[in-house]
Amino acid sequence: MSQMKISVLGAGNGGQALAADLSRRGCDVTIFEHPDFASSVAPIAESGRIGLVGTFEGTFPVRTTTSGEVAAKGAKYLFMVSPSFAQFPLFNEVLPWLEEGATVVFIPGNFFSFEASRLLREKRPGVDITLVESDTLPYACRLVEPGTVNIWGIKQKISMAALPADRTEALIQELKSFFVLDVWKAPNTLAIGLQNMNMVFHSSGVLLNAGRIESTNGEFRFYTDGVTESVGKLQQKIDDERVATGKAFGLTLKSGLEYMQESYGTEGKTLHEVVAKNPAYSSHGNDAPKTVTHRYVTEDVPYLLVPMLGLASAAGVSAPVSDALVTMWSAILDRNFREEGRTLSRLGLDGMSVQHIVNRAEKGY
Repeated sequence: MSQMKISVLGAGNGGQALAADLSRRGCDVTIFEHPDFASSVAPIAESGRIGLVGTFEGTFPVRTTTSGEVAAKGAKYLFMVSPSFAQFPLFNEVLPWLEEGATVVFIPGNFFSFEASRLLREKRPGVDITLVESDTLPYACRLVEPGTVNIWGIKQKISMAALPADRTEALIQELKSFFVLDVWKAPNTLAIGLQNMNMVFHSSGVLLNAGRIESTNGEFRFYTDGVTESVGKLQQKIDDERVATGKAFGLTLKSGLEYMQESYGTEGKTLHEVVAKNPAYSSHGNDAPKTVTHRYVTEDVPYLLVPMLGLASAAGVSAPVSDALVTMWSAILDRNFREEGRTLSRLGLDGMSVQHIVNRAEKGY
């Protein structure tokens, strides 16, 4: 891996964590941020390094750029670590410069590979770019300040899949050396999107703690204090609907309980027990959102729950709790998440049968 040129797209907490970790292990890393958010990388550009505290300690050399051309040229692997709403603008910046045979990994994917594939066909026809999605971030981390990241936990595994799915096996062999955790093969990128546990825990946790968030400015531990037994029961219902949707598409998804047990090694018989007692969450103080307009809502409702509900509807699966969650958040924030979210139309899957959707995931466009 030594001196291999890697580009990390997105300079938030996850992007900075991955960039520093890759540099720590010998890669020549450039972190790219959209020109509109150049201030995010200014401190890194000044020092030429990103600091890590917590699980890893030290400062590591990282280049910075706001040029899509600089980020894409010569990079065989590009890792996009960003909120879903930033995926399109970031990808659009590097799209003209992606080189034949490059691999772009979306961490997490949240079904974006379908949109990205459509953009490639429209703007770079004939250029072979492989798209990969992961189901989660590798790290539990937060920015201490721009240029310094606290990584307090590392998940035991992440799952990945390529679009088209027949490339997944070979790609995992290539990509696993970049991560400090196990990389597991998922059946396809539909499975990756549906396996993202954020849709289960995030917006439901914010909704049921909305009064506490607004009255305390988020001064509590979101998972440890916020996921009580009752909150966990509602989250279990959402999880059941997610798993049932996957089953309709021939996917055997891990339940939230199984996922938390495997990813963090925590023990318990309910979601409340495996989340609230997870040391990776409980050991770093107050971490709840300070406002209900946090990305736990504005990202996970439109980019996870909305496509999940679209898939459920296409398959005739009932998902009333998840549907109610989208309705309530649309009302609270005065937004129409069903229209502005990642709909089946945006994914190019509108009007398709279950089998046609599965074929698209397996064989690409």
